[in-house]
Amino acid sequence: MRRPPFWASLLTLVGVIILCSLGTWQVQRLHWKRGVLAAIDLAYDSAPQPLSAADIERSAERKTLFLRGTVRGHFITEKSLHLVPRVFEGRQGYHLVTPLVMEDGGTILVNRGWMPLETRTDPDASGDVAVTGLLRKPDRANAFTPKNASSGNTAYSLDLQGFLPYVLYAENRDEGQLPIPVGAKPVPQNNHLSYAIFWFTMAGLLLVIYALRFLVPARKKTA
Repeated sequence: MRRPPFWASLLTLVGVIILCSLGTWQVQRLHWKRGVLAAIDLAYDSAPQPLSAADIERSAERKTLFLRGTVRGHFITEKSLHLVPRVFEGRQGYHLVTPLVMEDGGTILVNRGWMPLETRTDPDASGDVAVTGLLRKPDRANAFTPKNASSGNTAYSLDLQGFLPYVLYAENRDEGQLPIPVGAKPVPQNNHLSYAIFWFTMAGLLLVIYALRFLVPARKKTA
């Protein structure tokens, strides 16, 4: 029986390895995403509890992904940031992020919610406040994220240096008032199983095509 062409066999082997690697990576991502979803559900399984700066630091040391609770303190409104660009119901705007000094001394960044781009002044937040919401790490900047300017209050990403290691996404809202909270329970998409099936199927199809092209005709010729 004539052997299949070397380059066809090599390229098929490389293709199968690549496709199976992609499928395996998606299986790993599937397990990771299930862990994320379980952590979110755990954070919302009970009513939010009062949190101190020490509680937040301990959660960071345990690498807790999500933490839900209530913090008390006062905002430093003059140090608010406008996190751009952020869209809500098709309208351009920004997220209003303000440092909050907690009662026990720690300072945490609070994402107070979405504001329309044409807003002239930020809403007042003076005095002692209690903010309930979900604490999690901010979205990471990527290669396409512009760098923050050294001056001004506009930002494209958040730097937690000098703050507690989470951002608190507030749930509180006065009806009809701005900002509009963005602290609803996150529901990340989990399509990794279907992606894994796709890549493994592609690997199987490549092997079938290889067999139909080179192995089956060779067997017929020797029959």
